Amino acid sequence: MKLQEYFLTEGAKTPYALSKYLKILPSNVYGWLRHNRNIPVAHCAKIERFTDGKVTCEELNPGYDWDALWNALSNREERRKNA
Repeated sequence: MKLQEYFLTEGAKTPYALSKYLKILPSNVYGWLRHNRNIPVAHCAKIERFTDGKVTCEELNPGYDWDALWNALSNREERRKNA
């Protein structure tokens, strides 16, 4: 689901609430929505949590290599378990 679609669903939180959650200006969120921009990678995981997984990192920024990030994080967790 795209972020724009999420905000149109019944019971969804508001773009303003998202801006407060991310500690950014509301104009940034409204700019993403208005111009259909990819969301900065640094915000994607937080937005996925904010939407309770209804909007995924991959949907927020499809141009980013999420598989590489998830693999790196998975390998990091394995190393920590085995340390």
